[in-house]
Amino acid sequence: MFASIAISRYLLYALLLALFSCVAYFSLYQLSESPPVWYDEGMILQLAENVAHHGVMGLQLAPGEYVSAGHVSTGFPVVFPVAASFYIFGVSIITARAVAVIFIFLLVIAGLYLLTRLQNKWYALSGAFFVATFPSLYGDGKSMLGEVPGLSFLLLFLFFLQKLEESDFKNVRYAILAGVFLGLTTVTKPLFLIVPVALGMVFLFRWRRTLSNVPALIWCSCAFSLPIIVWLATQFSFTDSATDILSFYANPYRLTHLTDVMAMNFMRFFTESTPLYTLGITACWAIALIIRKRKKQVISYAEVCAFLFTLLVMFAYLRTPGWYRYLFPADIVALFFLPFALKTIFALPLSYTARLKTYERPMVAVLLSLCILLQWYYLVFGSWIASTSQYQITSTLERTLGSLDSKTSIFVFDAPAVVPFLLYDTYTQYFSAGGAWVAGEDSLVSLKNGVPDVVIMSADAIPSAQKYLGHYTLPEGSDKYSILRHK
Repeated sequence: MFASIAISRYLLYALLLALFSCVAYFSLYQLSESPPVWYDEGMILQLAENVAHHGVMGLQLAPGEYVSAGHVSTGFPVVFPVAASFYIFGVSIITARAVAVIFIFLLVIAGLYLLTRLQNKWYALSGAFFVATFPSLYGDGKSMLGEVPGLSFLLLFLFFLQKLEESDFKNVRYAILAGVFLGLTTVTKPLFLIVPVALGMVFLFRWRRTLSNVPALIWCSCAFSLPIIVWLATQFSFTDSATDILSFYANPYRLTHLTDVMAMNFMRFFTESTPLYTLGITACWAIALIIRKRKKQVISYAEVCAFLFTLLVMFAYLRTPGWYRYLFPADIVALFFLPFALKTIFALPLSYTARLKTYERPMVAVLLSLCILLQWYYLVFGSWIASTSQYQITSTLERTLGSLDSKTSIFVFDAPAVVPFLLYDTYTQYFSAGGAWVAGEDSLVSLKNGVPDVVIMSADAIPSAQKYLGHYTLPEGSDKYSILRHK
């Protein structure tokens, strides 16, 4: 007996070592280059740099002139940690993405704690391996965006919600911690505004028990309001139009013919591999929940909330341009719960035969191991994140833009990703965010008149910007960005 316990413990330690080694390797490998710095990340890094250097939560349009972060889709729970890293270690892609790596580890650890509490350590570990071998964890997570931080806070909220439920909603400390992390989740990105909706649906479904736990809900609500207040104070200015902000949050890409867009995205769940994958793992989870419900098993508030969040993410995806990263939060949450769901489904037919029932645990272990190995193989050899390891965009920008001195007047044309590479704040900026949010239009007159010494823009934007570039030529550039100087 003692020998089997020792073997089980050493196996657990070995698997934990393998898990965190996998996360560390893929998080840190080519950290500054893979994936390349891109539009949204550039805006977030600008916010962090301005907070660190000027105490302003805004984007610079010209030296000393800023526009509020009201239309940036990431809040202070992401911006402030990056700003702290910039303030202490200096502005660079590495110092920003080091924070992203910390959030990736926090996500895995929070998932382990939550699933160990809800199920057991082996299913928690299996779920963590599913997440750690999921390519998008590094494609979306290494970029300093908001999805992974928001998911980390979400899992911590669910953990304390579970602890609160275990205390029969009597423990005030757990109620406060659940409220704080719910608030941090909600304000990290607009997508996570659906988390309170999911929680409200859970309490509505179980309204009898909800009415008996009003004190805990009051403590939770008060704690929840604290991050909301900080978010409102930092993200928006008095000049922001509430109508415009709400319209942006409801339809961030200003898409027209939304009915057609939603119908097209709905069909993606049946015709394209990534949405089909999301649908498949969520369907497994749903089937397992039905089986457990029919067996009269208790399903926790935390799991129901997580499942409803996943469904709402898939529904919210319908009103986007169809980019797969909007399904990423649903994938991560579903993957954590997938091992126990597969076990529940797989064990159902085995339960009718006593002889097969004795082989349930090894058969489930083999099934989960094969699934994880297949996903790991795709991560290493077939994923998009593996192919981006050959990029050299960051090193090229650092070398090229680092040669510009403080006396050079710089115009950044719709390329916010290059701003963190500039050594000085002597730049003017215009951006359109794909037409969803336009700022800095007034400065286009100076560009047309040839006032800036240097113009930096995406190479793809040059054809559409030709009418402003009569005074400039194109002698140098990088893989993705071009530097234009006077003729």
